[in-house]
Amino acid sequence: MAEIRPLTLTFILILLVVYLIGPATATPGGYIVKPAPENDPDEERHEFTPISFWELTPRAMLIDIALCISPVLIFPVEFLFAVKLWIYLGYRKVAKYNVLNSTVRSEMFECICNNPGITFSALARECNIGKGTQQYHLKLLMREHKIISVKKKGQTGFFENNSKYGELQQTMLLQLRSDTVRQIYEILILHPNVSRKEVARYLGISGSSVTWQMERLCAEGTVSATKSGKYTCYLLNPKAKEILRDYLPDHPVAGATGQAQKESSELRSAVPVTSGEIPSSD
Repeated sequence: MAEIRPLTLTFILILLVVYLIGPATATPGGYIVKPAPENDPDEERHEFTPISFWELTPRAMLIDIALCISPVLIFPVEFLFAVKLWIYLGYRKVAKYNVLNSTVRSEMFECICNNPGITFSALARECNIGKGTQQYHLKLLMREHKIISVKKKGQTGFFENNSKYGELQQTMLLQLRSDTVRQIYEILILHPNVSRKEVARYLGISGSSVTWQMERLCAEGTVSATKSGKYTCYLLNPKAKEILRDYLPDHPVAGATGQAQKESSELRSAVPVTSGEIPSSD
């Protein structure tokens, strides 16, 4: 029986991988083109950021090394992690009782507790650690039920796993990470049934941007919209208003004093509430 040389076997494996991951041929058909929605300037954007080798997880490091030597070594590496043999090779098992013994994980956990709803990018900035390392430690914290991740409308935030935050609170804490949404809530608190034009004028953004933001807030149950003639007016839901007492430092009905009262007064005068057209600034 002919012996297969290692070089030949490697070449066959490479061809097989290329064949499996190669692009599929698209079948002919029609296309539906829809206009893209106007993006929220405050929405978190995920960009590809180069990271160093030492920021990779242990598994990714071994796979990277294996690929540099020979693709054939990937299978033993995957098997090693699949059966968790690293426990018997001197690695200490991370469990619920010692998951916070790591300085990095402890700092991340404290940051999440102090900033409920914090996003991945914001957490990376606060803790000043590499994104690869952060992802690894977040998985451990979630695996041991120390934290939970909540995804709303494409945005993911992290919370302490203590049943402290209800679904509506989680939604609003994620929303409040957007400066635009925060300003909209301040306007709605001061001026119930404010119109779209009035909100657009104060924020200095287009009417379509206001509509896009309001549709999201209405869909998430924090704002309701009503028609008043040819105008659409918006009202903050009572439960959402109660939640904002705790999370908006300048909430006008939360007993704000001093500078907060001054800022609320300035906001009140900056957004004239009318039942019809907004008067021209000329």
